Amino acid sequence: MAGGHPRSKPSGNHGRHHGHGHDHGVVDRAAWSSADGIRAIIMTLGIPGHGYESIVADLRARDDPMTTAGAINASDWCHGCAGGQYVIELVPVVEQYFAEYAGR
Repeated sequence: MAGGHPRSKPSGNHGRHHGHGHDHGVVDRAAWSSADGIRAIIMTLGIPGHGYESIVADLRARDDPMTTAGAINASDWCHGCAGGQYVIELVPVVEQYFAEYAGR
């Protein structure tokens, strides 16, 4: 993985990752490849005690996107970001353009 600075995840059992760590387990993935980013998201969502369990349950249940967005917003992922509308305000935009870009 290229770029960033290595830091440990807060639980200490996920090894070291390049990127900027946060105290809630999320690691910035800007310099990572898509595969690295996906692996890091999976590892992040497995960290207990940050509200990520609800996100995983919603994804597994194929819940309504707004329900999942609410779970993301309520978790430590970015709680309170964008005036408390982080992810929630993006769902209608994604839905609006989904058909146009889904087949690409």
